[in-house]
Amino acid sequence: MGTTAEGTLTGLLVLVVEDDFYVADDACAALRSAGAEVMGPCCDASDGTRLAKTRRPDCVVLDVNLGAGPAFGPARSFREQGVPFLFMTGYDAEVVPSDLRYVERLEKPVSAAHLIAAVARTGRRPGLPLNADR
Repeated sequence: MGTTAEGTLTGLLVLVVEDDFYVADDACAALRSAGAEVMGPCCDASDGTRLAKTRRPDCVVLDVNLGAGPAFGPARSFREQGVPFLFMTGYDAEVVPSDLRYVERLEKPVSAAHLIAAVARTGRRPGLPLNADR
C-alpha cells in the first residue's frame, strides 16, 4: 500500500479488526501515515469488540471473514454501540446481509488511498478534511 493524504485522518482513533497479518499491517501503516491513531490490529472479533469498549474508536475497519467464514455479529455489535465502521473484505457485496448493505465495503486488495478516503468518510468529525482522494 503506497500512502497519500498525510494528515487527513489526524484526530481520528481507528480500530483495525483483520486476521491476515500482512493486510492488517499494511492497513495500520497507511492509517498511521495519514495521521490516525490506530488501535489493534485485532485478529478476531471478540478482541476487537472488547478493545472498542475500553476506548471508543471513531471508525472500525472490519474484515467480514475472521477465520470461520463470513460473520456479521461484530458489525451489528458496532452498529448497536453507535460506532461507525466499514468492511474491508474479499467477499462480493451479495454476501452482506440486507440490514448491513448501507455499510461501505472495500474490496481487497485495497489501496492506501482508498482506505484512507473511506475511513475519512466513515469516521469523519466536523472540520476533518476530506482530501484523501488526491
